[in-house]
Amino acid sequence: MPARKSTGGRKKPAAKKATKRANSRKKRNAAASVRAGKELDPAAQRFVRDLLIRGEAAKPTPEGDLPPGATHRIVEDSEEGELPTVEREVFSMS
Repeated sequence: MPARKSTGGRKKPAAKKATKRANSRKKRNAAASVRAGKELDPAAQRFVRDLLIRGEAAKPTPEGDLPPGATHRIVEDSEEGELPTVEREVFSMS
């Protein structure tokens, strides 16, 4: 029997998976629709509702700061039965 040739331990390149960039675009588009006050899809509605329940969305204080634990600012209050418009607050660790 002839000896098998070695490939030098190299493997075939794996097929490319969906990139993080493509996934982040979806998130950004959902956030943009939240800010614009457009009709929200069920996932975006659930996201905003959950922010409110957990207390992560809050109105700013008179000084303009968010209370501790809040990650989203309520930009525009809603009418009865509608969700408010929220915007992600940018934080820095320094």
